[in-house]
Amino acid sequence: MSVSLAIALVLLGQQPVPKGFARPAPPPAVFAKPPLAPPTVATPIVLDFRSQTVAQVAFTLNQRTGGMVEVQGVNDALGNGMNPAMGGDRRITLDSPAPVPFWEAMDRFMVAIQLQRQITWADPFGNPRPRLQFHFPISPDHDYGPSAYVGPFRFGPVVIHERFERVFLKPKPQIAVETAPSFYVDIPTTPELNLLSTMIGPLRKLEAVDELGQSLLDPKLGGESAAPGLYLNLNQNPKTFRVPLVRPAKSSMKLATLRGLVPLEVGRRPNEPTSIVPLEGSAGKTFRDGDIAITVREYRLDDQWRTHLKFSVKIEGKRGEPDSKLKGLLWARVDSTVTQQLEVVNSLRKNVSMNGGSGLSPDGVMNLDYLYQSDVPGTKGAPPTHLRIYRAEWVNWDLPFEFKDLTLP
Repeated sequence: MSVSLAIALVLLGQQPVPKGFARPAPPPAVFAKPPLAPPTVATPIVLDFRSQTVAQVAFTLNQRTGGMVEVQGVNDALGNGMNPAMGGDRRITLDSPAPVPFWEAMDRFMVAIQLQRQITWADPFGNPRPRLQFHFPISPDHDYGPSAYVGPFRFGPVVIHERFERVFLKPKPQIAVETAPSFYVDIPTTPELNLLSTMIGPLRKLEAVDELGQSLLDPKLGGESAAPGLYLNLNQNPKTFRVPLVRPAKSSMKLATLRGLVPLEVGRRPNEPTSIVPLEGSAGKTFRDGDIAITVREYRLDDQWRTHLKFSVKIEGKRGEPDSKLKGLLWARVDSTVTQQLEVVNSLRKNVSMNGGSGLSPDGVMNLDYLYQSDVPGTKGAPPTHLRIYRAEWVNWDLPFEFKDLTLP
């Protein structure tokens, strides 16, 4: 395949199809979004495709994932179809006797169409929603390494690194500098795109043992290891957990067992909003849905036809209490609320693009100041009219991972 495709996890558009493009035939009836899987369980995907075109498979996956898969040809700004010359008419077989986890389905689809995968995450107010894009052909020798599926998460590819340095002239540092580990294992972790997940502590109950039974963990860590970006949202970007290692007394060739637990709080973003707040007349009022509290500070149209929207977001209850031992956790929770659980829409129920910024106060209140301006000067345009809230039910979960027989460098 000489030209790449892009397959993005977004709702299908209904714009006219550009000349030379073909949209797969729609189903006989409008499909309903499937029920959400529990936040600790993978979304099951049925694979029963035999000698079907890439475009047909992607269109059906869109239905089975609740409207998340779109096929888009390169340079197709409308994103409504796939040019057959770009490979959309190539036939593939992708089947399984039983439903498979979401990430296994996406991995198998990636191998079948021979395209690399990339995730584009949400901006504020979920505009756009997180997308999974397949693009750029996979090289014949490409190896994604060991991976595993645990509930709605994908671990991998796991990579063990070792760095060797020789210092010829050691400068005298003015301040103490924490050195990075020179021998460690990286474990990329990716949640399903509608999963809300926040790390609430360091990796626990770590075990790293070679084929001789020797531990490769630094005994000073006590079986725990903080990861880069600790206490941040796993659903903003795939996070990589780093586990420092040490060489044992006897030389070894394999990391026979690597296992541990990732302490998380997880929830699913509902398919539909749980509350809808009309912005007209909302200034000075507070609206609550579960532990989410939103106070509208300003909503007005100025004399230059610009719409000003200022509001504050706070998490109430136990999840909204700052914790000095878990730095950044409250920020991660509030940030996840703004990017994943809120939408600002116009009267046509379309997401609104606005300019502005936000800041978090010490007591955990995020203040957002945004401005909408029509693309057509001197007109009101389609300003924001409603705020939609997607309340999630949260579960604390120790996410387990385990890998066997990893080759040591």
